[in-house]
Formats: sequence, structure tokens, C-alpha cells
Amino acid sequence: MTSWINSFLLLFIYCQVSVCIQLKYFETLSSIVERSFTKRDSGVQELIKHLSFKFLNRTFEVHLKSGTSVLAKGFKSYLVQEDGRKEEFLFDESNVYTGHLSGKNSVFVNAHKEDTLWSIHIIEEDDIYAVEPVHNQLKPSENPHEHPMFAYRASDVIDKEGRCGVKNSAHVKHLKNGDLVSYNVVSKNNSATGSRKERGATGPRNTCLLHLVGDYDFFNFRCRKNFVLCSSLIVSYVNVADNIYQTSEFVNAEDESVGCIRLQIAKLELYQSYTVSETKEELPHFNAKGYPWDSDKKLAAFGTAMTYQKKVQCHFHLFTQHPMPERVLGLSYISGACAEIYVGRYLYSCGITSGTDIATGEITSLQMNLVFAHELGHNLGSEHDPNTPECSATESRGGDFLMWDRAVSGKYPNNKFDIFHHIEIEQFKDSVCHEKFSPCSLKLIGIARSSFYCLTEFSTVNKFCGNGIVDEGEECDAGARQQEDPCCDDKCQLKPQAMCSETNRQCCVNCKMAPNTTVCSDSGTAECQKKSFCTGQSYECPHSEKMDDWTPCIADGFCYDGDCKGFCEMKSVQTKKDIQPCLCRDEINACKGCCFDNSDPKNPGDCQVHNNQTYKDGQQCYAGYCVAGVCKPFLTSSIKRIAAFLKNIQLSSLAKFMRSNIAPTVIFLSLLIWIPCSCLIRRFDRDARHEREIELFIQRSLMAKLPF
Repeated sequence: MTSWINSFLLLFIYCQVSVCIQLKYFETLSSIVERSFTKRDSGVQELIKHLSFKFLNRTFEVHLKSGTSVLAKGFKSYLVQEDGRKEEFLFDESNVYTGHLSGKNSVFVNAHKEDTLWSIHIIEEDDIYAVEPVHNQLKPSENPHEHPMFAYRASDVIDKEGRCGVKNSAHVKHLKNGDLVSYNVVSKNNSATGSRKERGATGPRNTCLLHLVGDYDFFNFRCRKNFVLCSSLIVSYVNVADNIYQTSEFVNAEDESVGCIRLQIAKLELYQSYTVSETKEELPHFNAKGYPWDSDKKLAAFGTAMTYQKKVQCHFHLFTQHPMPERVLGLSYISGACAEIYVGRYLYSCGITSGTDIATGEITSLQMNLVFAHELGHNLGSEHDPNTPECSATESRGGDFLMWDRAVSGKYPNNKFDIFHHIEIEQFKDSVCHEKFSPCSLKLIGIARSSFYCLTEFSTVNKFCGNGIVDEGEECDAGARQQEDPCCDDKCQLKPQAMCSETNRQCCVNCKMAPNTTVCSDSGTAECQKKSFCTGQSYECPHSEKMDDWTPCIADGFCYDGDCKGFCEMKSVQTKKDIQPCLCRDEINACKGCCFDNSDPKNPGDCQVHNNQTYKDGQQCYAGYCVAGVCKPFLTSSIKRIAAFLKNIQLSSLAKFMRSNIAPTVIFLSLLIWIPCSCLIRRFDRDARHEREIELFIQRSLMAKLPF
């Protein structure tokens, strides 16, 4: 009976899929305070962003710079139409950012802009903090104030059963023994070419060039038909994966270091509609509409389509939002990187990542990053981590490594992105090189690496007009907004009579230098910085002065040394202890400011009230959001109450429960009676019908024997 009830409840629960099923806790954000200024370095003008937001009673101050290093020399990006025609577009680097936390240069931050909203990943030593646009991921009851963004931690991601459907060793061995074995023959005949340098080479050949594709499902649902957003998303995935691979030290069979692997994008293609094509192939085009795809067929169709590119790349990868019926989030071939191409046949240097779990809906961007890095690991030589003490870790030892066969959440040290700036790698070398890949994966990829003949040197993308960054020789660059800029022309030169472009200069108004009365930076009390005015003699905005300590700032915080700090952080300043914010779970204090003493991380103090002032209405608490100082749960549906009741059922609560849930109780009890009765009636009717058929058969038999 219990299993039947659970199935009955799941029928309703799966009809209400949203991000709340994936996250134990999150907070919505009304805005992020943003300050901008420009900086010229080596002839290139960089856009600098300082962001500030409040989450978990903690103020995050983020310093970012525009641009990315994962675009290879000769990089091209295309929009693909339904008939296969390709239209080149210029990637706007001013939408992609990397950086660090204020005062913590070792904390890597990856971010990109989605119109006026932000997507941010802050990778700290003990957890990952993420900010994403809400879009349609939250129900109205979960976002009562309709805030445009939400924040969460990797440790609050609920582990899913979504898995990797990698082509296992036995299958790969079968493929190697088939008709197309040349991709493995290359390994035997060119075992040294992976490390051999070309004449005049200036760096190691350690870079895997990627050909990345977003199908129409990805473009339509994940990117909402915005090619600027779509390209920024994919580049952001590679940004994170590149940091994982470049900070990993792979080893050969003798446990000797063979160095790291870098990732760069050679080509990016985005499909703006489903592909219409007549084909005699067994499978339709991977971007065809209406075909019942599973992961195997999707990968096979994608691999076949990529053979018509007629150019070997290290790895081809497809991003899709199509949910796979077997709950596979990613799939790729083991050791298929740099495979030879045979037009119209299978290609083994490819993989796919799906952003949708058929059971629970759209996965978070953190999980999307992990799935992509995981599938790439397979193609570069790693199998799934075996269940051994060395290569599979318990939660207390940091959780499973990146190449575990289930979709890891990223919340434990072994499967999160503990990435640090390359200048500080030596300081963190012992932890960095083993926290993403297990020792087994480090060796498997290290051994396979020598056979990947197509690895190349790390390069720098050719600077071009339209990338959003003012390069040497350019006077301005409006990026994707090039046609809309009144001051900058399509050749990145200032238009006649224009002295500057507001897109690239803060102290520029109507294409001319702004007067000294123009406010160029005004974050109010949010960032604890005073207003900054243009000088009238420069296009740059001067740095703001700090506000006085103890000036009130956002979310009931106070300014200290130019930063907005929460009351727990201010307690640390006062007591010289490490006081950290937390969320009280008891009903009475759930909407009050709580902290714990983390001076001794091995023996942290209890989470308790440090500020009796109640949260404002709408602010998140542990179980939901605050209303008049009371923590209200997000979901109050009858289904959830029934589930909680069945989990902790007590006879004394039965009458009270039935009185407060009359309608669902009547329906539930009616079904409880009606379904068994229906089964009994059906069985009775079947038996009666069977008896009548037997009786009729006997009568006919007797009539057939009667003489006439």
C-alpha cells in the first residue's frame, strides 16, 4: 500500500517540476549593484566591473574584467538556418568576464551578462556560490516579489539520478575492432607526435581545439532565441572547463608528469531553427524536429553530421535541451579525441550535453558546467572512476571525483571547481591537481594524451572589430550593439564630429567629453563608495572615495573600510573572531539575524540569534520567505502536506489533518475505496463473462452433434 501511495503522490509531484526540486535553499535578488570603469593594458582597453550583492547575510564584492582566453586564433562563429546556410556573426567579448572576490585573489569568479542580468559563479575553497537569472525557473509562490535573479550554493543542490551514458570500454573496444579503426591506428603510428613541436614553435602542444554546436532546442529554450546570450553561455562553460583542465597535472604510466591540457574554441555554431533536409541516412539530422531521440541516436546523428566538416578537431560537442528518455545528461566516446574523419560515417571525437533532466526539468548552470567537463574527460581518455578507495571518495573525504558515473552536484571538494589563478598554482598545487580528477583519471588521460596528434599550441584570437573591446588601432568598439551606437561606426572608428563613444567611455555624453558635473559612479550606500564625478578633462571615471565606517548599507549591513559588511562580519571586526552568517532553523528565530563562531573550524559554534531585528517581508528564511517576522514555506499545496503527513503519520494527528484538508482527504479516501472496488468488479465481470463463454461453447458443441 505504501509503494502505491508513493507512486500516486509522485504522479502529481512530477507535474510541478521547477528549480525548487533541485535546490534545498535559495534567495531571490532584486538587483546587483554594478560599477564600471575602463583600463588600458598593452594597447587593449579592458572593461572593469565591480559587483556587489547580499546572500546568506553576507555581502559579496566581485571584481571582474571583460574578455576571455578560450577563443583560438582563427575563431569563427555562425548562425545556421533551417536549410543549412550559415551566417557569420562576431562574438561580443564584453559580455564575458573573469575575476576574483574583493581581497581574495585566489577565489576564481566566472560571469557573463544576460542583457541587464548577471550569471555568476564564485568558487571558494569550501563551496561554490552561484547567481542566475530567474526567467521561468521559479513558480510565483517561490518568488512573490518577482525578483529577476536568484542565488544558491552548490551545497544546496539536491543530488540527482541523472547520469552519464558514456560508451563503455567494451563498446569502445568493439568500435576499435570495426571498420573505422584509424583513429586508434593514429595512436600507434604517431605516438610521439602529440608532444613534438613544429619548427618555430614557442610553446607546448597541449591545447585541445573545440568545435561547439548549440541545436535549436538549446537556442530556443536555454538561450530564449538570443544568439548573444547563447554564445556567452557556451563560452562560459568552456571558461570553467579550461580552468579545471589547466590546473590538473596529468601523469603517464610511470606516474611522471605530462603537464596540463588547455581548451580553446575553434568554431561555434548556433542553430536558429530546426533543420529541414531530406536524407537517406538511417538517422535524420541531429537538429531535426519531432524525432524520438535517445542519447545514443542523438550522439550518432551528431557525429555523422560533423564528418561533413572535413576538418579534424580535437573534440566536437553538442549542447541541447532535448530531454533523454533514459535520464542521460551527457554521452561521449572514450579516447575518441582527434579521431580521423570519414565523410558520412561515425565520428568518435564527439560528445553531447543535455541541459534537461526528463524527470526534474532544467538543470542548473553549475551542473551544466560539470556535465560538459565530465564528457570531455571521457573523450580525452578517462573512463568512469572505479569504486576503489583511491578513486572514489566518501562525502567525508570530499565526495566523488569529477569522473564518477552519476551527475555530481559540485558541492564537495572533489567535484567542485576549486580553481585558482595560474600565478598562484604552486601555492595550491597539491590540492588543485587532485580535487577535480581522481588519480585514476589523471593517469588515464595522461596516458591517452600522447596519442592525440591534433593537440596544438595555445593561441590568442585575432582581434577584430565588433568584439566589444577597444583593441590597438581602434577608437571604439560597440560589440553586438555596433549598429545602434551613435558615436562608433562599423569599422570601430569614431563617426564625424564624435570625440568618444558612451559604450566604451564612462565620461562621454552625446559623443563628447562629459562636464565635471556629470556623476559617473553612484552606487549609493550599497557599495560604501561616495559619488564620483567626471573631471571634465578625462574620459575615465575617477575612483570613488570610501564612506565612513558604520554607515548603514544594503540589507541592514554597515560600511567598513569601503565595503558593505553584514552584522555577522561586523561582529568579527568587533570581537576579532571569525563570526560567520547562518540561518536559524527554529520557527521563532527563523526570520532573525543569526551567526555562528567559526574561529575553530573543527569545532564551530552553534547557529544562534545575534540580531533581534526581524527580516523584511519577502526576504528568504531557511524554509521559505518572511512575512511579518514569520517564516512562511514556499509550497503549501495539499500534495506536499499529504507527503509530509504520510512520512510522520501519527494517529493523534489524523483528525486534525482531515479537518484542515477536507477536499484532498475526501478525494484520497474515495480513490482508496474506488480503485480496489473497481478492480474487484472488473474481475467479477471477467469471470462471469468467461463462464458465459464456456456455457455458450458447450451449447454450440452439443448442437453440432445433434442429428437432423
